[in-house]
Amino acid sequence: EPHVLPVTCALTPSGHFFARIVLGYASFNSCTWPDIEAARALATRMFEQRYPWIADFGIEYAWHGVTGHTLGQREIAGPVGDDGLYASVAYNGLGIMPSHNNGYLAACLVTGHTDPDLGYVGRLARQIPLPGEYYRSLIFKPFMRLMTPA
Repeated sequence: EPHVLPVTCALTPSGHFFARIVLGYASFNSCTWPDIEAARALATRMFEQRYPWIADFGIEYAWHGVTGHTLGQREIAGPVGDDGLYASVAYNGLGIMPSHNNGYLAACLVTGHTDPDLGYVGRLARQIPLPGEYYRSLIFKPFMRLMTPA
């Protein structure tokens, strides 16, 4: 479908239709959405356009959230500190698969199970940073404007 924002959807075991819609991008270190009502209206319009056969049901519950990243804009999987604390954290909205895999790898560290991918987990200092806010803005914000339906 041309010009449609990323959507994840599924039918839940309880019979509800779950849809996750990426609505946009806020500035670095921002935890506030500039216009949440406009974002909700956009989500409703996208929902009704994309799924016209169920649009009459309406949206029962909606929420928005902010994704977390480390200072290097990377996820962390592995030891945190020196007291046997392990974590798999700091994923963006498209981090479902890495979060499951890195959660598994963190569990391997806790239980002593070996896995060939354990070399990919580690402390923050070993993470490779992504481009900073300025460069991400040059790439991502125009993409979101292009993909947002009129």
